[in-house]
Amino acid sequence: IFQFHVSPKLLYLDPAIGPSAGGSVLALVGEHFLSTDTTCAIGDKILSTRIVSSSLACVESQADVQGKAAASLMLGGDQVFSNAAQSIFTHAASPRVLGVTPAAGESSGGSILKLAYAQAHRTGMSAAACAVGSFAPVMAARTDDDDVECVAPARSAGRASLRLADNHKDFDGSSSTFEYVDSNDVLAVIPSVGLSRGGTIITVYPAKLATGSSTRLTVHVGGTTISATRRDRNLVAYA
Repeated sequence: IFQFHVSPKLLYLDPAIGPSAGGSVLALVGEHFLSTDTTCAIGDKILSTRIVSSSLACVESQADVQGKAAASLMLGGDQVFSNAAQSIFTHAASPRVLGVTPAAGESSGGSILKLAYAQAHRTGMSAAACAVGSFAPVMAARTDDDDVECVAPARSAGRASLRLADNHKDFDGSSSTFEYVDSNDVLAVIPSVGLSRGGTIITVYPAKLATGSSTRLTVHVGGTTISATRRDRNLVAYA
């Protein structure tokens, strides 16, 4: 028996970018998907397709050269292309974190992390996300100087790996680290006023300061983090 069906239609892919090594799970949103006869191809690669409903399917991308490839649907042996920009999938090199500023912050979270990264294809980071240790995804955004910024979540003191994804989910294997340190109550700051141009030497009297701590010492003055030098049980810094 031969049956006539309405051609399946692909509206968009999510995500529309993934690592050229493959392995990215994509959601295909469209219309008129048939559970037994609809499959998806990206470029010339036909993918194993799981039909969830008449409007949703899932596939896993395969390894391919970096670049853009059109996604198409197949009904039986007939291939149906979509000219919409939303049906283009980009195989890209995974972003690699090169460094982070600042390198340390309070365990209560809230530090704004600026991540320098390397990636051959740098136009996909509009969908950037960070992984901070086991916390992922942490939403991120590109800056004007082409770095990526995210806000550190709260976690216990210690080092946390930092990784990037350009599609909110496929985080690269390489990483830099960010050090969480326990926050410390300040009993007094001398002097308590200084010039707006900066450069005032201040002495900070913390409630506690671990003896022999090797943690990089910093002082938070407003929204600025500055390096500090230990002097006995106090800290000296340039405000």
